[in-house]
Amino acid sequence: VNRVSYQTKEYKNPILEEEFYKNILDTEAGYLNSLYDSLNVKNITNIAQNIISSRYVIIFGHDWSYNMGSFLRERLRSLNLSVILINPSDLTNTDYIINSIQKNDYPIMFSFPEYFCATEEVGESLNKKIDNFLLITDKEKSPAAKYTNNKIICKTHSDIFNNTWIAPLSLVNIISNMIAVILKTKKEKINGYW
Repeated sequence: VNRVSYQTKEYKNPILEEEFYKNILDTEAGYLNSLYDSLNVKNITNIAQNIISSRYVIIFGHDWSYNMGSFLRERLRSLNLSVILINPSDLTNTDYIINSIQKNDYPIMFSFPEYFCATEEVGESLNKKIDNFLLITDKEKSPAAKYTNNKIICKTHSDIFNNTWIAPLSLVNIISNMIAVILKTKKEKINGYW
């Protein structure tokens, strides 16, 4: 019988290897279930419609939040949507883009630990430019959360390896799939298939 002696807050003593790995799977599944339970179709449909009707989708993210934004950017580009990806650590470019935002743009901010030091300031600046930017984050009290009511919580905490990406990646897929369906339906209506 193999034992794992990986020491974390949750695992103080060596446990059976199989039990340890099962706990990892259960945690990942729990994060997905939590995300799915929190979503409602109307909210996701509204997000998809806002993205489709926007002049630009402007995505903000730093570090691994930037990687999440990059994944969304590529999914949206494959649907022929106009997307700008901003790393807030480039302060000059971030200020320029935020000052250029118009009412028909749709800002999305990814904000996950380790939070970028200027995340709160970016959220505050977005709030001054647009009514309700979309915040995709890990908890209600993340730095930019107080500047928007339009937020989706994707739990990401992991004692094992940095953060888990399962919930944010799943959310990006859900949003992009909804957009693809809406665009296909519109195209079929235009071409007389309905």
